[in-house]
Amino acid sequence: MTKPKHDAMMKRSNRFSQGMKFKRLTLLEKFREDGRTKWKCRCECGVEKTIRSTDVKRLTSCGCYNQEMRSRPHGSIQQRIVKFSDYDAKTECWNWIGAKNGSNYGQMGMINSEKKFKTMLAHRISYQEFIGEIPCGLFICHKCDNPSCVNPEHLFCGSHQDNIDDRERKGRNGTVLGEKNPNCKHSKSDILEIRSLYKSGISSRKLAKMFGYKGHQNILRIVSGKSWKNL
Repeated sequence: MTKPKHDAMMKRSNRFSQGMKFKRLTLLEKFREDGRTKWKCRCECGVEKTIRSTDVKRLTSCGCYNQEMRSRPHGSIQQRIVKFSDYDAKTECWNWIGAKNGSNYGQMGMINSEKKFKTMLAHRISYQEFIGEIPCGLFICHKCDNPSCVNPEHLFCGSHQDNIDDRERKGRNGTVLGEKNPNCKHSKSDILEIRSLYKSGISSRKLAKMFGYKGHQNILRIVSGKSWKNL
């Protein structure tokens, strides 16, 4: 270590003296160990801890503060569910207003049985808290067909097949073909005409301009049958 750097470190360590208190830690004794300046401290909880001089202002406690924050009561889980949901009088849904995943399902941070933090689905936690335990391997489905709803009265427990049957019954099979698709820009007759014109020799690029597509790749998908498979 160069002398200027060493002098700077010594100057910083000399800012502290015995008896000074930083947050929950009180400095007791300064000493050198392994080429570093260290302090023996006593926390407010009574635990003595050795820390480096550079950590004096950074640390809050011996570690007890973090443990207190992690175990601090945030109200019951049921209260948290109610707090982070917005009641819709029309649908009677409890719409989750906290964090959500990409599928619009609510998420809650929980401390599991192993004392580890874990992110869980809010509607599953709601079912567990208001109704009961979820049998292993079963799904929690929505009667209201609203992923962000955590109203326990809108939830039911079922198998993977029950979930599929419920989705089919509500017309949510994940694939809406042809003109029924809300993103559809052309009719069946347009698609049949595109295929007929392509067979007659008109290029995909020209057809894309004729029918308002940004790129000819869409035309190629239509004429190859990759899209509009139902025709």
